[in-house]
Amino acid sequence: MPGAWTRLGLWCVAALAPAGALAAPPAPDARARVALVDLSPGAEPGYRSRDQALRDALAADLAGRPGVEVLPAEALAEFFRAPRDPQAEPLAARARAQIAKGQELFVRLKAELAIVEFQGALRLLEAAFADLERLDDLAEAHLGLGVTYQAQGQDAQAEREFQRVLLLQPERQLDEAVYSPLVLERFERARQQLATSLKGSVSLLSQPPGADVRMDGRPVGATPITIPDVRPGAHYFSLRLDGHRTWSGVLEVRPGGVERQEVFLVEGERIERVRLRQRLEAGPRAADAEALAQGLGVGWLVLVSFEHPAGQSMLRVSAFRAGEREVLAAGVFSGEAEALAALGERLGRWLAGDRTALAAPGPTGFLPGGEPLPPPPEETAWYEQWWVWTLVGVAVVGAATATTVVLLQGDSGIDLSVYR
Repeated sequence: MPGAWTRLGLWCVAALAPAGALAAPPAPDARARVALVDLSPGAEPGYRSRDQALRDALAADLAGRPGVEVLPAEALAEFFRAPRDPQAEPLAARARAQIAKGQELFVRLKAELAIVEFQGALRLLEAAFADLERLDDLAEAHLGLGVTYQAQGQDAQAEREFQRVLLLQPERQLDEAVYSPLVLERFERARQQLATSLKGSVSLLSQPPGADVRMDGRPVGATPITIPDVRPGAHYFSLRLDGHRTWSGVLEVRPGGVERQEVFLVEGERIERVRLRQRLEAGPRAADAEALAQGLGVGWLVLVSFEHPAGQSMLRVSAFRAGEREVLAAGVFSGEAEALAALGERLGRWLAGDRTALAAPGPTGFLPGGEPLPPPPEETAWYEQWWVWTLVGVAVVGAATATTVVLLQGDSGIDLSVYR
């Protein structure tokens, strides 16, 4: 009966073991999968590139440590963004087919039919460009229209289409072996016209603010934003904000003019993920951190929030391991290389299983580099405050003055006459 006695012994151990022993945290993973999450409520325009560089540096430091895998930044961004329209690529494929057909019709001297195909391709692409990685197909459709208009003697229309090509691809050069001398000349004239035209500007606002802005397929900043020195003509704009549907539109900029646009972004299907991040920014809770870790498919979170006192970039850092009951504060660190190295070293020890690596020294917090702040000055008793004795002095002087006035104005026997 040894098997029965063994099972009985194990049952007794399990029954007598404390609950904490049975619920012990899991052993460290062979490879820690970490997400570096920025909780900053909104990047300040003047610090976006600097903060991004600090995030990248910290991520690279963690990724370079043995046994650590950092979730790619693009995968993290896609978790919060609205998903791309699944119809965008099929629409682009149909547009490319129409562009090819338009080129074939042009070679067969069927200009009117070619124009119909190029214009149809443009309509498809204008409906999908916000969710496309590149806008090269748009440039090809405009180029096909310009070449066809040129062949028909419609010089003004041809030059306008060539300008739109150059707005999308400023460095575009046409192959002399493919295009006629007339097309090459008109194309260069369009380039010169753009170069000498008075530039305008575009001001974009969004509600909520902080949307990433792309103009003609290139990132230009975040709302609210004023884009100076914009070449006149029609420009393709898109606005993308975490948790909201992407907005897109074509804005016409006049020479020397200012184009203003305010966009009200609509919440999308991933808005709850953004709200989860906002709750963590307001005050990290283990339940929210656990939900985010599960959603990202990671076992560890490094939460950073940027602050900019006196123009310096500072990182407030906390950390969480899935299954734990609290979010650990690592402190506030400067953007200096030495401070980042100290932060990376402490996080590396924590990921390796050292639970004391992120132990905070108490409510005093940290200075840049993770050193404890000095203790706050002792409070002075209220009766030792300067303002208390100032009020007492004012009261005494006021009382003395009032008493004097009463005595002088009463029947005190004092003659107040002024002798000349």
